[in-house]
Amino acid sequence: MPKNKKFDKVKEVKRKSRIDTKVAGKSGPHLDKRSHRNHKTTKDYLFELSKECEVERKIIIGISDILTAFDDISIGTKVTSPTRFLEILGDAAEKFDWSACRIKGQGYIELHPEAIDCVSGAGVGRRTDDPNDYVIREHRGRVGLYLKRGLASKAAGVAAVLYTSDAYKHDPEVTSDEIDYLEVNNCSYVLVAVLAHPQGYNSPLTPYRFILNLAGGNREALDWTADEIRQKAKEIYEHSNIWMPVAD
Repeated sequence: MPKNKKFDKVKEVKRKSRIDTKVAGKSGPHLDKRSHRNHKTTKDYLFELSKECEVERKIIIGISDILTAFDDISIGTKVTSPTRFLEILGDAAEKFDWSACRIKGQGYIELHPEAIDCVSGAGVGRRTDDPNDYVIREHRGRVGLYLKRGLASKAAGVAAVLYTSDAYKHDPEVTSDEIDYLEVNNCSYVLVAVLAHPQGYNSPLTPYRFILNLAGGNREALDWTADEIRQKAKEIYEHSNIWMPVAD
């Protein structure tokens, strides 16, 4: 077992033939406030989908330690119905064409429209000129300004950034604690991001994440061409002038 009893609080979603759904565990992530969690502390819960077809098999989805979508105090997209959301994600992971990923095992998956009902709204809202519309929050080791969640735009779609366990282990920023987490729990996948977006728009990277990826923070960025980098920079610039992430 990992150190410090990391998995004392475990939330499992068990499903048989898409009919029998049972939620086990103490009380799941929503009761476990993580406002003082260190930036790189492994999540102490995971989701397990157990599915019986002709052959019984399990899908175990781990939660990346940078993801706050299931927390009480969250930045960006907030998942309000974890059980149903993970069921939808589990189905999508099985149907997704993993061979089409630009980097093996790093998947960007548009989820079934039912996922919209599992989130509180889009993870962004339109910028305003009123300072009272903003809150200051710590996120991934940095203090920043965010729109209040009540100003989030309506979600028109939800996507997930999902890595296979092997791909996540090779991510440049993954810690040894997280690798222990994957191995001890036999995770099939790791959920890295949940992106609920407004109509006609897909979430680009934040300026900070874009720069970090170019500096070696993500393996996919190593394959970007100069034209792609310029196009991404243009999209991020235009996006950040209009939209801002929301927070609790």
